[in-house]
Amino acid sequence: RKASFKQLLESTLPVSSNMIQSLSRAVSTSAMTAIVAVPKQHSSKIPFDCVRLEGVPAVRFATRNRPGDALHRGMRLKAGEEAWTLVATPEWSQKVRSASKKWDKKAAGNEIVAAFA
Repeated sequence: RKASFKQLLESTLPVSSNMIQSLSRAVSTSAMTAIVAVPKQHSSKIPFDCVRLEGVPAVRFATRNRPGDALHRGMRLKAGEEAWTLVATPEWSQKVRSASKKWDKKAAGNEIVAAFA
């Protein structure tokens, strides 16, 4: 996962250089992610392919996936949809994981999506 995440960020250099710098300490931690289908009628209002959020613990950044990447990840998008990857902060991810011995992956994903929406 870390390798594909690094590859994703490196593929958008130099635009992603600030993002790489801000996430450099995450090498020793992990952050939860959610890959979601977003109707283009909504996502077309976002003029960027990558968005860094401040003050939203459940989402540090969101990135629009390249066309065709969704199928590679097992997602089947409907016409008029595109895939976005949402990445939480390492701190929020750790808090969710340590809240119980058996954390609810679906609930965590729903919280990430709700924070982005």
